Amino acid sequence: MARPRSPLAQALREIVLARGDAAATWRDLAQALAGRGLINAGARAEVRLVQRTVENMATRGELQRAGTVRVPGSRRPMVAWVAGCDAPQGPPMLGLADLMQCWNGPGQARPALM
Repeated sequence: MARPRSPLAQALREIVLARGDAAATWRDLAQALAGRGLINAGARAEVRLVQRTVENMATRGELQRAGTVRVPGSRRPMVAWVAGCDAPQGPPMLGLADLMQCWNGPGQARPALM
């Protein structure tokens, strides 16, 4: 049985889904959470918690890597994330088109079906 999502992961998922196809770095997501009053953006431990939660969500497939972006204040490019494809968890099953989207990734061409 899977563990339930934390309130932080649920809020991050809502933010990512609301952004649609617009990719966001973990810093963008931390600022959005701070704007909602869910974290203190000045507290390093809370910002680090957001970073780890984003990494864990990516590991579970809830977020997909959309590429890298250069951001002010960072020497290295940061990973930008978009909503990923969750494994189906219960009655609402993914349709074939949704599964093909998960398989190929967002914005990629789907193979022709015969």
